[in-house]
Amino acid sequence: MNRNEETACAIAFSAASIEVSPDIGVELGGYEYQRLSSRIEAPLEANAILFDDGRRRLYIVSIDTLYVGREVLDHLQKKLDDRGGRPAEVLAAATHTHFAPMLDRSKPRLGRTSDAYIAELKSRLSDLIDMLDQGQQSGSSRAYCGDAPFSVNRRLSASRRTFNNRFRAAQQVFLAPNAAGYVDRRLRIRMIDGTDGTPRAAIAHFACHPTAYPDKHAVTPDYVGAIREAIRKRCGANIPVLFLQGPAGDVRSSAMGKASALSALRTLKSGPHFKPPSMATWQAWRSRIQTFTEQLLEQPAAMHPLTGAIQVARERMPLEAVRTHISPGASIEIGSFKVGDALNIVAMNAEPLSGWVKRLPAEVMLTGYVGDVFGYLPTEADVRLGGYEVEGHASWLEVPSLEWRPGFEDRIVAKIDTLLTQAPAPMADVA
Repeated sequence: MNRNEETACAIAFSAASIEVSPDIGVELGGYEYQRLSSRIEAPLEANAILFDDGRRRLYIVSIDTLYVGREVLDHLQKKLDDRGGRPAEVLAAATHTHFAPMLDRSKPRLGRTSDAYIAELKSRLSDLIDMLDQGQQSGSSRAYCGDAPFSVNRRLSASRRTFNNRFRAAQQVFLAPNAAGYVDRRLRIRMIDGTDGTPRAAIAHFACHPTAYPDKHAVTPDYVGAIREAIRKRCGANIPVLFLQGPAGDVRSSAMGKASALSALRTLKSGPHFKPPSMATWQAWRSRIQTFTEQLLEQPAAMHPLTGAIQVARERMPLEAVRTHISPGASIEIGSFKVGDALNIVAMNAEPLSGWVKRLPAEVMLTGYVGDVFGYLPTEADVRLGGYEVEGHASWLEVPSLEWRPGFEDRIVAKIDTLLTQAPAPMADVA
């Protein structure tokens, strides 16, 4: 088969969605203190899509959880390996909501796992994969992209006298709003339509920590649920909607509360910070996201046949090439996943900070929180400033004190460039 024939081949797809909400009382992951779930604000979901070009299958699975973790990732891969047939690849990504049960057993300080929940989840994910065998069809894709003003950089480099720094005017990075800090605010949606032109699935990509919901004991996908609801309202109540979290390591919601005596005392103690939003403030913020998404999908978008080839390339770098003081065998895993002209995803088992976007082509969907996450991935500019995402997170993610090696950013970018040159780039986003 020559190159022209290969690019003309139709890519079949199927998609499915299941609920994965836990029972009340299960511990939630994402904070340094224990939180038992007390109610379900909105259901958690696992959504999946299968692309098949006749030579290779690619399963993309999106789960409402903090991290997917090694155990669940291995379960999915084994499920596919046991099926036999054509080579199968899996891209398993967490939406990174901080209001779901913990799946990653390697980070107990962020939440203890529930054996019963993980067992039930794995069973449901097996069912989800089985569902993808049904109703495969050819189709087409549409691309949407809009500048969504709902997030803010959370790394504020400033000189503040606080009780914690003994009232010395030392320059440091606070977890606080930085209006001048870089954020990738693109909300990108790929609609996948069936042979009859009806929407059958959607893939949404956005970068923002899902941490803003005021009730820390509630089960919820946070704002991810608003994006799903908007897509389903516009395109079909039951279509699977996968959410791929972008480079959100230094980005969070712009929904913030008002100044109070308590926040003033906290500022005196530890410096600038995010003031928690009230429920009304958060709901208004969520409503704006939903409305924005609905309006984005009302824009005209060209329909492209789902044709070409599935291109998958992975690189594994020893983590010691990036930083010192690592666990034996730890690695940074990077993957390039291309589906004809419809998708161009670069995925990392890390929490990348937003500066990485500047080093990649505009059409790439940089996706973090994939598989077995090792921790934050700052740029070298971030490292020079320091802060939580550079070294302060070490104890919470169960890693030793660390130091970032000079030149690590260029080494990672070189790896990504190698992966991206293995196939032509898919279509660019629309303005």
